[in-house]
Amino acid sequence: MTKQDFQELKNKIGAARVEELRHYWNEETEDEDTQEWRDEITAVDEQLLIEEWDNNYNTGILKLCEEILETEREFNEARKRRGVQ
Repeated sequence: MTKQDFQELKNKIGAARVEELRHYWNEETEDEDTQEWRDEITAVDEQLLIEEWDNNYNTGILKLCEEILETEREFNEARKRRGVQ
């Protein structure tokens, strides 16, 4: 989804509702009780917005993990070059 599409979607839903959804989304944990709000979402626009947030979160976590692994690899290579076990 482009930034423009994302902005149009938020405008269509309305600022107050977007903030309400963002609150629920931010408060969500692995606890099923914090995820019940998702069952009440019936509007397609709201579902698309939440999916975009989920996708962005997942993409960010994946990137973070990749960067951690790359940093660890570089660190281990530097240690080997210096003869540190």
